Amino acid sequence: MKSSSRHPIMDPRGGVTLAETVISLVVLVAVMGTMLGLVEPTADTTRVTIALDTLEKRGNRALNTIAKVLYQAGRATVTPALAPPFGGSSLRARFATDYVGGNLVYGPEFSIEYRQSPDDPLDGIDNDENGLVDDGMVVIVEDMGLPTEQTHVILIHVAPYLEGEQPDGLDNNGNGLIDERGLAFDMSQNTLKTRITVQGRSREGRLLTRTVESAVTFRN
Repeated sequence: MKSSSRHPIMDPRGGVTLAETVISLVVLVAVMGTMLGLVEPTADTTRVTIALDTLEKRGNRALNTIAKVLYQAGRATVTPALAPPFGGSSLRARFATDYVGGNLVYGPEFSIEYRQSPDDPLDGIDNDENGLVDDGMVVIVEDMGLPTEQTHVILIHVAPYLEGEQPDGLDNNGNGLIDERGLAFDMSQNTLKTRITVQGRSREGRLLTRTVESAVTFRN
């Protein structure tokens, strides 16, 4: 009587068994799952990094616009005083337009201001449902009080208060100012410092915040 040895579910051409194939697939799926679990957080981090970089660029563009305007202004025309620790969220000034008899001649007044968004008053509620609570904007108003007056919005989604600050009469963020708004000015001698906090939301709904700042030294 002949005896025969049969390998269960063996490929007659000498391949692997079905059991070995299944085990290999299980291991492969487990490895791929682990890899995908690592890739997804990395992708999320990359998206957040890009979003934060975008916020910073928006803030810096607004700062550059403000600087270009202020470079043309006269120091003596800037009001209010904007002295620390209170500074201010708006200022008025005038451009030097001419030089007559040894004196500078200044043109119409302009302002740079923080304003609440029209549809989102300062009440702790996201009234305009844009994902940001009490956000505001930065505007430049030229030819103030004249028929030619125009208002230009140079930045939206500005935080109601500068990053780390709360309206409690204290300098919460340690920058030397008290209760400063999302656009904050402070003047020291002939140098005006401008700070802005701009906000946004990530795709996952996370609140993103970037604060930028610059300084302008007046020439006249």
